[in-house]
Parts: sequence; structure tokens; C-alpha cells
Amino acid sequence: MVSVLTDGAPLGPVVLPDSFVSVLIPLSACLGIAFAVFLWYRVSEISVRGFSSRNGGREYLLEEEQGAESEV
Repeated sequence: MVSVLTDGAPLGPVVLPDSFVSVLIPLSACLGIAFAVFLWYRVSEISVRGFSSRNGGREYLLEEEQGAESEV
């Protein structure tokens, strides 16, 4: 519990009004979702070097996997 002191006299615990809390929680959730979508978009723009789905990317990955198995 948080107590606030003004001029040395305790005022008691700080309590947010219900209307403030009922707006703050959904607003925070929407902000978090928007931030997650923004990060997803930013990361999706990064291209992986050496991989192209149009130029036989699947075959490239299979060759890499088979090469790793032969080294073991």
C-alpha cells in the first residue's frame, strides 16, 4: 500500500478512480498489441541472407541440412 505524505501528515493509500482504471487497462492492452504488430512488421522486412523462396530456397536448406549430417 502506498502512503502519500503532505506537510508530514499521512493522507492514506492512493487509490485510482474506477473510471480511470477501466480506461487505462484496455488502452494499455491496445497499445501493447499495436507495438507487437509494429515489431512484427519491422522484423518481417528483414531478409535472410542466402535464402530466397523464389530461387530454390527449399533445396538450399535441404543441402545445408544434409551437409551438416555428413559432418557429424
